[in-house]
Amino acid sequence: FVIWAMYSWMHIISTGVTSIIARRMGEGNLPDAQYVANQSLTLAIYLSLAVALIMLPTAPGIFAIMNTSGKVSQEGIPYLQIFAAGAISVFLFAAVDAIFRGSGNTKIPMWLIIFALSLNALLDPIFIFGLAGIPKLSVAGAALSTVLSRCIAAAIGLWILYRQGWFVPKLSALWTIDRPLALRIIEIGFPQAFSG
Repeated sequence: FVIWAMYSWMHIISTGVTSIIARRMGEGNLPDAQYVANQSLTLAIYLSLAVALIMLPTAPGIFAIMNTSGKVSQEGIPYLQIFAAGAISVFLFAAVDAIFRGSGNTKIPMWLIIFALSLNALLDPIFIFGLAGIPKLSVAGAALSTVLSRCIAAAIGLWILYRQGWFVPKLSALWTIDRPLALRIIEIGFPQAFSG
């Protein structure tokens, strides 16, 4: 349920950003569309940090509330904490996906998700069962493979966006958030997140 909720909140970015960028592109306003793209990455970072800060310390309490067995908690808590720590990969991937789709490019997101899922499938048995000299991580290994595959796919997407002029890799810009725009993205994306 907690992972499902996190993916639902991810829809705030994907829905809101896709909508606004598509509108700016329809108006022929490429500079504004690029500005929204950069701001979506900033919002993704802040939202993922919020998720990590909330979920990392509360993971044991969440399983206590669900009254799970000792074995389930023992396996589930590290899984949830790894997923929370790597939330930035999920949110950045959602932002990258939204930028491409908003600009009218649906092929690159398709190939990125195919790559991420394929890499995830490859890494799962390695981390879960401890193959190729990697320690056996059991269920936690599934979380790690998901986070790593999304992280690599997001990095590839960011590199493509940079090459196409959508992404300006300035740390100062990444940490500066346009609050009215962020609120507009949340306003548009929240209904989808709530219904998701």
